[in-house]
Amino acid sequence: QFLIQSGKRLFKGIDDYNELHRLQFDLETAGLDASRHEIFQIGIKDNRGYEMILETKGDNPKDRRESEKENIIKFFKIIHRLKPDLITAYNSENFDWPFIERRCERLSIDFGAIVKTLNPKQKPTACSRLLF
Repeated sequence: QFLIQSGKRLFKGIDDYNELHRLQFDLETAGLDASRHEIFQIGIKDNRGYEMILETKGDNPKDRRESEKENIIKFFKIIHRLKPDLITAYNSENFDWPFIERRCERLSIDFGAIVKTLNPKQKPTACSRLLF
């Protein structure tokens, strides 16, 4: 609201925000504790028409864990393929990225193999600035 009313720009030099490739995502989880609760859905949408919902499926815990693992890996592959300029989510820095990182640990996903950072010497974390 402030930016619209004041005419100020968040990104100086960019007159049309539609030129930015923006990707939004949302996690749906079975609870707030990533060490115990699964990600059962990841919604992904960008401002260029891409939409995807990754759903955890399976009739038993083993199948659900494998499905969740595949969805997390697929999520990062989608980001890598789309190469957005900006990735957003509601409360992502404090919840979504740490939750994904903790689930990767619990599911034995090599986080460094699926995420890249701007600093190649830095060990990748979910809260790092992502570069794909």
